[in-house]
Amino acid sequence: TIRLWDLSQVRQVCCASSGHDSPVWDVTFSRTEPMLASASHDTTAKLWTVDHGGGLEQVRMFAGHHSDVDCVQFHPNSSLLATGSSDHSVRLWDVCSGRMVRLLTGNLSPVRCLAFSPCGRFLATSGDSAVINIFDLAAGQRLSSLRGHTDVVYSLSYSPSGDVLASCGLDRQVCLWNARQAVTTPSPVAFNRSVPSLSHSPASPSSCQITTSSAGATVPQSLVYFNDSVLFALGANTDL
Repeated sequence: TIRLWDLSQVRQVCCASSGHDSPVWDVTFSRTEPMLASASHDTTAKLWTVDHGGGLEQVRMFAGHHSDVDCVQFHPNSSLLATGSSDHSVRLWDVCSGRMVRLLTGNLSPVRCLAFSPCGRFLATSGDSAVINIFDLAAGQRLSSLRGHTDVVYSLSYSPSGDVLASCGLDRQVCLWNARQAVTTPSPVAFNRSVPSLSHSPASPSSCQITTSSAGATVPQSLVYFNDSVLFALGANTDL
């Protein structure tokens, strides 16, 4: 089931229960068009249009993966859709035609998260292997593999400038990577308490300021850049 909420009034405006046959693992909105995409245990991703009243209409299905589709992301110009799967592959789809245009291999485990660079030239992928792979989309080739995490990576996020790639995972670390050089910062930041936000200077990615709010063992599960200087890390308390 996909539920759409009006945040200005904090109310549900739509519930789409007939699209997928199994649990939905991920949804993402297009930044340029009134549409969203969903990823599901049923091995498919689906494209939905969103009308002015908040209604959802399914317009396309992307089928080809051999296991769960765990994550989905729109290209910055929304012409392509990337899907990551438990079958260890990442597929790129033409949004207009629904045709698969690229199969990216090289991930050695289920792919749990994806992030396009702001310029749209690169795609970062990661998951159960704890290794972050950077792909050149034009060539369809893996450029580099970044190692620093010791457990499942849950989320990836590029800074708006594209200079820094942030990652977080089950090892309770948020790592900042120099995206231009595809190397890790000297001292990744490890979180062992509840951390609602992280701010850093993009000119010096290894300089981090951490704010803690409460005791507990928090696993950061999602990263969102507010701007080039502020990164929010959202997580779950494993002590509960």
